[in-house]
Amino acid sequence: TNHILWNLSTMSKLREIEGRVLCHAFSPNGKRLTVGIAKSQTIIGDWRRTPRAAEQTDNAVVTFNTESGDRVSTLHRRRDLVIALAYSQDGSLLAVGSARGFIEIRRSSDEGLLMTLRGQTRGIQQMAFSEDGKRLIVVDNVDNVCVWDVVNPQEALTIRGCGGLEGYTATFSRDGQLVASISRDWTVKVWRSATGEELHAFEGHKRDVYDVAFSPDGVHLASAGRGGTKLWSLKSGRLVREFIPEKSAYCARVHFSHDGHRLAAAHDRGASIWRVESGEKVQDLPSKSQWFSSAYFSPDDQSVITVDRYSKLQIWKTDTGEEILRKDKLRGRVATVLFSPDGRYFATAGIRPRIWDTTTGQELNQFLGHDGATNTVAFNRDGSRLATAGADGTIKIWDSLTGAELLTLTGHRGAVFSAQFSPTGERLVSSGADGTVRIWDATPLPQE
Repeated sequence: TNHILWNLSTMSKLREIEGRVLCHAFSPNGKRLTVGIAKSQTIIGDWRRTPRAAEQTDNAVVTFNTESGDRVSTLHRRRDLVIALAYSQDGSLLAVGSARGFIEIRRSSDEGLLMTLRGQTRGIQQMAFSEDGKRLIVVDNVDNVCVWDVVNPQEALTIRGCGGLEGYTATFSRDGQLVASISRDWTVKVWRSATGEELHAFEGHKRDVYDVAFSPDGVHLASAGRGGTKLWSLKSGRLVREFIPEKSAYCARVHFSHDGHRLAAAHDRGASIWRVESGEKVQDLPSKSQWFSSAYFSPDDQSVITVDRYSKLQIWKTDTGEEILRKDKLRGRVATVLFSPDGRYFATAGIRPRIWDTTTGQELNQFLGHDGATNTVAFNRDGSRLATAGADGTIKIWDSLTGAELLTLTGHRGAVFSAQFSPTGERLVSSGADGTVRIWDATPLPQE
């Protein structure tokens, strides 16, 4: 595979690197490009002319001047492959991550070694400095997330094995103090959102787990997967009860009513509603398609909104199961659906995120900007902002009324499956196909 450095002003080729370029990073001012390469041959010259020269390079970290294409420096690595690179925001530091798990912090001016961070036991997948350059976050190949203090070298925060089976979901508790996620071994884990301290690892699901939800009072956590939905005590760490739909193989989504007394689960036979305290079934909402992908309570708990695998959307009365609204075959696949905080609207994720009127079912707005389908939508607490995420690996935050794009969050490698605002709306938690759970600053940048 050829990796090429282009001058975009003249569309001329500055560098062509034949071989394995394992990672790269531009300096913040764009004047330098640093690459981690295996043994390769570098061809120098304009692509419209005969190459001027060819250089042989061993395993190395090589920095180029992006204006001239000239090689600025080379750090030879011998047998050690460099698989991750990151510049600090001011460009003064360069983090170099190796396949053996070591991380070197170097001055970018002369590549002088400042410190070596040891503790990652597996290959490094991704690195990024904090804005002030004092911390470095690292994700390894087994989904451990580590935060290092690079001023006083120590591991400041670790979240190990936090990635889901497919990174399906991660969610905040109502007070924002806890985060729940799904692990690859089908355990459900609960963490302190500020420190990454693991509080619980709930074991009991024998197969895949797809969704988790905190109760509004913070007493319980529900998890949905193959075999049904389980209710866990966050105080004792024990299983309280199970909710198993009749003739159902799995539950895909779970949601507490806002008063915390009822629980709705979407499953392969439709959806079911139970009383949390007694486990008594309140209502079955049948599906002719035999598969509901979402089931959520309205803010007043008087209705439940569902969507099936054929993108048929329905709103039901919670107590009687009477159908209030039906939208047959919405355009494209609908991955999930969610009420706005005031219940006047609902949002859908699919080919394009959309907002609809709850009473009439009329489409009010659609949000254009993702490169591919979306998997999830989330409102902030007052409904003024909508978060969307999907196959392109980005999370976008929009003005839900005007449709204006306010912020784009990038960092996941691969599709993003879930996103949720913290109670204050200042943070957002997401999970994706790369097996990572990430917490973001979701505050839109001020308009200039």
